[in-house]
Amino acid sequence: MLRQILLNALTDHAHTVVVCEKDGATSRLARLDTAQIARWKEFGSLGTLWLSGRIGGTRW
Repeated sequence: MLRQILLNALTDHAHTVVVCEKDGATSRLARLDTAQIARWKEFGSLGTLWLSGRIGGTRW
């Protein structure tokens, strides 16, 4: 819940978000793509998108 609240607060600053994903023994870091952000915002806040798995990262 706290992560969702934090991401909701960053919705208007989505270009600053870095998604961290574990890839085997390594981690992969990537900023959200600005074109994707524009499309995703139609569906809700970053917190909602994160919980749905649309913006990557490990939810749990």
